[in-house]
Amino acid sequence: MEDIQTLAKTPDHHSPPVVNEERTVAIVAPQWLQDGLAVVIKTIPHLQLVACTGSINTLLLLDLERSPDLVVLAIDAPYTKDRNPIRQVKFVHPHARYLVLIQEPTQSAGAHGDGADETLLQGASAEQFCEAVSRLVRHNQVGS
Repeated sequence: MEDIQTLAKTPDHHSPPVVNEERTVAIVAPQWLQDGLAVVIKTIPHLQLVACTGSINTLLLLDLERSPDLVVLAIDAPYTKDRNPIRQVKFVHPHARYLVLIQEPTQSAGAHGDGADETLLQGASAEQFCEAVSRLVRHNQVGS
């Protein structure tokens, strides 16, 4: 009988950790895209929007209480290696996951090469956006 009680108290090592901690999200996107992204982010449980700006420089200068766990970054135009928006933000927030919203599928490989964890076309549905955010946040929780 004693052995059964001991086994009952042993934690199940096969179940994934339960994390209810809020994850933080920062958005860098043009004004026309910011509001829609912010509304969708606010519908996802356990996510807190800590910054929503149209400028990478503004994000980098913000005195955030906590570094974002996820950065949603919209790429509007081709960029050069010396003015690379993904690497600029990654330098300041190295532990964040990066969802990069691209205008053309051809930008995906470059974005991944520069540090994007996932890319999504800017015209994607709210459902696709939620799925991508949820995948990245889930991955971040397991890796914490």
